Amino acid sequence: MKRILSLAVLFLGLVFSAHAELEEGTFKFGVRAGGGFATLTGDASGLSSVFNFHVGAVGDYAFSESFYLEPGLYFTKKGTSYDLGGYFSSESIDVDLYYLQLPVLASYRFNFTDKFGLNLQAGPYAAFGLFGSCGEDENGDDVSSFDDGNYKRFDAGLRLATGAQFSAFSVSLGYDLGLMNISDAEEVDAKTALFFVTLGYDF
Repeated sequence: MKRILSLAVLFLGLVFSAHAELEEGTFKFGVRAGGGFATLTGDASGLSSVFNFHVGAVGDYAFSESFYLEPGLYFTKKGTSYDLGGYFSSESIDVDLYYLQLPVLASYRFNFTDKFGLNLQAGPYAAFGLFGSCGEDENGDDVSSFDDGNYKRFDAGLRLATGAQFSAFSVSLGYDLGLMNISDAEEVDAKTALFFVTLGYDF
């Protein structure tokens, strides 16, 4: 945990240092926030989507007028909801998974004018589980999602996104495809999946 937080602090320091060089036209710094729908894929049945939100910051390094590298640091909620009651009950349990997530995206941009463009993005991400809950125990206390036998803290996958840039503002539509089995239960497979919309502002 301490190692992850140290890396996060180091990343933010590098992003702010890059922001100081904006006059060279090479770096940008931006903030992002958005929401969408998350679920888990795998062996379990009766799963449904839950609301996701995310907030974060990105750095933007331009290799050329069209090709950029965009590392980011986000606080994001993932998870799912699954039905416990079968056909005659609507009882369900929400699985909440809160992560610190670091995507590194390659971005190709079609710049139609100085203030408007479209982009395609793709790249890997790594995520570390911070906290979460997945129901209650017999005493009515929340059960931690990351307790032994529930879910693993580490996740990694691929992010695909497309969006538009309007001067300093941006909007993007994307999908996170988890590639790691995050289930800590034997012979159970569970992977994260997330559909999202993000609004951004670049300084």
